[in-house]
Amino acid sequence: MKISCINNYYNKPINIKPKTASFKGRDNDIRDELWEDNYSMSMLRAHALFEAGAHECFNIKVHSIPTENISDEEAKKLDFDYNSLKKLPVNNLTITTNRKGVRGSCLLEKNKKYLNDLKKAGINQVIDLRETNNPAAYSELCKENGLKYVYFPINGNNEMTQYNKAHLADLIKAINDGNFYIACAEGINRTDITLALNYLVNPNEKIVPHLKSRSPLQAIKYAQKNMKIFTDNFETPEEKEAYFENLGWRADDKSAFEAFNQEYKNRNIHLTSVNRKH
Repeated sequence: MKISCINNYYNKPINIKPKTASFKGRDNDIRDELWEDNYSMSMLRAHALFEAGAHECFNIKVHSIPTENISDEEAKKLDFDYNSLKKLPVNNLTITTNRKGVRGSCLLEKNKKYLNDLKKAGINQVIDLRETNNPAAYSELCKENGLKYVYFPINGNNEMTQYNKAHLADLIKAINDGNFYIACAEGINRTDITLALNYLVNPNEKIVPHLKSRSPLQAIKYAQKNMKIFTDNFETPEEKEAYFENLGWRADDKSAFEAFNQEYKNRNIHLTSVNRKH
């Protein structure tokens, strides 16, 4: 199937090089990987698939993440068996930079059998970043395999919503607790955005994530853009203060939000610097 021209969100024509895409239906989700450096491909992707008549998940090989190998000494320090996990035939599966979990593609349909392998290897929770109409189905599969399910959806335009704002503390707790498997559809773009966001807002996260998408700096920009969801639209200063206290921000000489805001500026610099070089 070839796609040559579509309309974007603003109904302006966009010309792209024809691509041949192989589509495979799954869970009404749109897979990530049409991201390019010059402009946002997320809205382009959604409309391209819609115009092509593909309303479900599809496989397209544009970018992939190599599985990271670690030393035996480092593996022994982990709370989960990474050496077993990296043998699973799952797209883009690799360890996270903070060594607290593993990232990869969504484990549904033919891959759902690997949920049990996650549990056997010491993974305790699945963080799902896909926007789906039926998170309960994946939640039930995780429950059947003894895994906690954490839903933190990012839509096809790489935007977060008030739902994310209400559940940001759940995401932070899941990552702090460790032994997690975090995934969007392919485990690349939205996974990068979320790991960047976690570094920016999680007071306990001290390790700068090495992002894996084709354009790490673009992922950082999306994380930064989404920050307004978490810092704006509070009815009172007290409500904002309580929100950031709940995220874990504390300081003796300043408010919780002031402590966050000061650290946020520093972390932005570190995150961009590391991923520009990485």
